Amino acid sequence: MRALPLFVSTVALPFVGQPLQGFSGIKPAGDGSYWVLTDNGFGAKRNSADALRFLSRVTPDWQGGGVAVHQHVFLSDPNRVVPFRIENEHTRERYLTGEEIGPCLLHVDRQGRVTGVYPTLSGGTEVRSPDHPALQLGTDPTRPVAFHAQRSGGYEGMALSPDGRTLYGLLEKPLLDASGKPETADGRRDLRILAFPVAKRAWTGREMKFALEDGATAIGDINMIDARRARVIERDDGEGDPQQRARLKGEAKRDLAGLFTFRFFTIENAAMIDAEHIIVANDSNLPFSIGRFVDRAADNEFTLLRVPELLNAR
Repeated sequence: MRALPLFVSTVALPFVGQPLQGFSGIKPAGDGSYWVLTDNGFGAKRNSADALRFLSRVTPDWQGGGVAVHQHVFLSDPNRVVPFRIENEHTRERYLTGEEIGPCLLHVDRQGRVTGVYPTLSGGTEVRSPDHPALQLGTDPTRPVAFHAQRSGGYEGMALSPDGRTLYGLLEKPLLDASGKPETADGRRDLRILAFPVAKRAWTGREMKFALEDGATAIGDINMIDARRARVIERDDGEGDPQQRARLKGEAKRDLAGLFTFRFFTIENAAMIDAEHIIVANDSNLPFSIGRFVDRAADNEFTLLRVPELLNAR
């Protein structure tokens, strides 16, 4: 038996410059390219103060196996619209970094400049995460919970209605109840889907619940198929190991024939291309995740899937 090194990748911290790292959202641009949104930074607020937030336009080369990068749009707040202190508070450009905030919606123009900030409302109450700028967490376990969203449990999925009028935000993880435990219904963990009219730019109060499958830990993305159907991709933290998913669900070993696996920890990008195809991509969690290889950091990968049965399901 030959022992493999735990991690010998040359991709490691600190980075010289801004890396093009993991993606947390994808949207077809209409010309064969895609807009992708970088993730929050390097996994947490405390280590991402200098990780710039930006959109990139990329084109996968399905024959050659590469990805062309065309442009970047960095998010910034030069007009001081953001109502709380940011890491680059006293700079002219006020570029946004890896702050885990809210959760809230940010509206930006084509140059990436913030034009609106919309705190999340559920049941008429503002939803806050432990990293909300208004919170200072203490150590007294008897104090009431001051936040409702889990850390890194804000918006992982966003879906626009086909008519472009409504944005549906799907939280990545269940909200917390008054005792600080994840919400459940009939023994299953529920995620909130909140409706936000684009023109009105105010929460409607309309909410739906999405029940996670057994063994799933979070969602990765949501997209509308038509006005009444949406497609949601879930994660099980099994890194593409179908037997791990079976173990989580208490099942016997699975027959792997015809089963597609994607060997990465977080699958956070999916979009419908046409009536038969979807594109799926991972968040590489640079440089902390390994995917197909144990001796180097995971890549960002795009996969084209033909799934007419899935998209036509009722």
